Amino acid sequence: MQHKTVRKWPDDYLRRGDGVTLIPVTKDDMSPNIAAEAYKRSKDDRLLKWVFQKSDMTLQEFFEYFTRNDNFPVLVFFHDNFAGYAWLNGLSCKRAFAHFCFFNSVWGSTETIADAVLDYWFAMPDKDGTHLFEVLVGATPEDNRLAVRFNKRMGFNQIGVIPYMEHNKPCVISYKTRSEHNGRKKSKRT
Repeated sequence: MQHKTVRKWPDDYLRRGDGVTLIPVTKDDMSPNIAAEAYKRSKDDRLLKWVFQKSDMTLQEFFEYFTRNDNFPVLVFFHDNFAGYAWLNGLSCKRAFAHFCFFNSVWGSTETIADAVLDYWFAMPDKDGTHLFEVLVGATPEDNRLAVRFNKRMGFNQIGVIPYMEHNKPCVISYKTRSEHNGRKKSKRT
């Protein structure tokens, strides 16, 4: 799936010079075709077990999950090819839980892609003109060592493990502030 097939967007909409294109989708935009492609790629890459702790998740369950009112997904493309998706939920005050799923085809570029997603989320304006989020939180299953290391490489502060956090599994709790993210980006440029 290429980004132009999702829906009609201007070519420069959330398109960055580093090859990343982000397409936020709402409940109304998340068509069964888009969900089916995301589900198929997630299943083929054996990511359902790691991202959702449920390797036998059905397409219907996947679609229902992403169309819940408390999930805010964004489709991610890298050099015009479908690279994965990310979403926020658990929004409260100036905080949300962040989730990422990138397909195997873009492993090796995931930090660039995740940086684009974080830039987008941390730049979102609130109704009063301030930033909508000051902190993003992760709850990563402890046995998903690849994701735990990825969060650390992305500059998330790991603060501990909570037992029985998700699906009766212990999760590593981490967070990243908007100022840390912006400061990390500045230090990478210099």
